[in-house]
Amino acid sequence: MSDDVIEAWELIESWLSLQPPTTPIVSGASNELIAGAEAELGFPLPVDLRTLWQRCAGPAGR
Repeated sequence: MSDDVIEAWELIESWLSLQPPTTPIVSGASNELIAGAEAELGFPLPVDLRTLWQRCAGPAGR
């Protein structure tokens, strides 16, 4: 995983703990989900994007 992305996301998580969003944030996407996205797109995702998606899969229900 990219250390810069991990550090940046930890700062975002700290801020979110003080300012919780109205929609919960989903924990990271599985390697299988990411591999499925790559297969559908037809190319590998950049390392930083994979790292971000492994940390956070986005808002719940979206």
